[in-house]
Amino acid sequence: MSKRIALLDVLRGFAILGTLGTNIWLFANAGNIGAFFGNTAYQSQLEATLQQATLFLTNGKFLGMLTILFGVGLELQYQSAKKRGQSFLPAYIWRSSLLFLDGLLHFALVIEFDILMGYALTAMLVAFIVTKGEKIMHKTMIIAGGFHMLMVLAVTAALILMPRGELEQALGNFGEISRVYLNGNYLDGIVYRLQHFSDLRIEPIFVIPMSMALFLFGVRLMRAGAFTEQGSHITDQMMRLGLGLGVPLNLLALEPSFGLDIAARYLFAPLQAAGYIGFVVYALRRGWLSRTAASVAKVGRMALSNYMLQGLLASILFYGWGFGLARNPNAYIAIAAWLGISLLLIAFSSLWLKRLNQGPFETIWKILSDMPFREQQSKLQPK
Repeated sequence: MSKRIALLDVLRGFAILGTLGTNIWLFANAGNIGAFFGNTAYQSQLEATLQQATLFLTNGKFLGMLTILFGVGLELQYQSAKKRGQSFLPAYIWRSSLLFLDGLLHFALVIEFDILMGYALTAMLVAFIVTKGEKIMHKTMIIAGGFHMLMVLAVTAALILMPRGELEQALGNFGEISRVYLNGNYLDGIVYRLQHFSDLRIEPIFVIPMSMALFLFGVRLMRAGAFTEQGSHITDQMMRLGLGLGVPLNLLALEPSFGLDIAARYLFAPLQAAGYIGFVVYALRRGWLSRTAASVAKVGRMALSNYMLQGLLASILFYGWGFGLARNPNAYIAIAAWLGISLLLIAFSSLWLKRLNQGPFETIWKILSDMPFREQQSKLQPK
């Protein structure tokens, strides 16, 4: 395995485990999305502070990181198809369709805040743009990013000006979903998610412009050689600018009277995400994370399997049909669950990859994604 691919596995591994660091608060609060913004009553101020600190580090940051890495993966597949003399779009659109189906099943069977469906739709759009040349890519990235920024600022302004009662009504009734997750069985959760499909799928649609910009940013990073030794100046600049701007802005958003919760997750977080990527690359070059990186890389190699598994494990721990830990929200238990599930995923990935080269979902994914193109691939094989 090349050093570049190994580095990308490390970044994916951190992104998967970091995403759980945000989602764990949703599980621990039985689907109440207010937990994204620290709006949860705990027994002590220390618990509230721990939640805020965790969300400051994770909320939207690792989602942004994962989105950039999806763009990196798209570019790898595009260049691979070009080298083999194959058409890129048919195979990639097929894989994206499978990803959408995978996300739909994940949404229905496990969690309502699945990200794969949105990624699949974004991937289909970006796949066409990537084939149109650098100028179109650059313009699209600027337009999509600018449109997303305007949307976030408009929503932020509207929420700041909206009276408290109307704000709570606009955000929705999360007491209902909490009651289902705490008192219902597993099937009740599936029925609820399907009945409220459109309401629960607003976020993936809302973030498509942001995702397009970040996908294209990932593509441009790959084309610029950012993940090679020669491209270290690019990731160093990402670290300086991403952390230098992202951290202060996200700290500013911690002040509740400013009303910057939405801006923090959807505008400031991607900046910090880029800084995280730059920092990980910087740290690895200096050997700071060598032992940790070896374990995390295995999680990254099985990113799809681990993403699916972490939601299922958290559901079992917190929902009423499992151990029901969300009945008494506790920040210490939430953090312990995040760390415990992360360690379990690292151990699972390590043991699995000792015997097989791919994770279970990755294996199924490869079989299905190659199925329509087997005849074409066999013709390209040397005789």
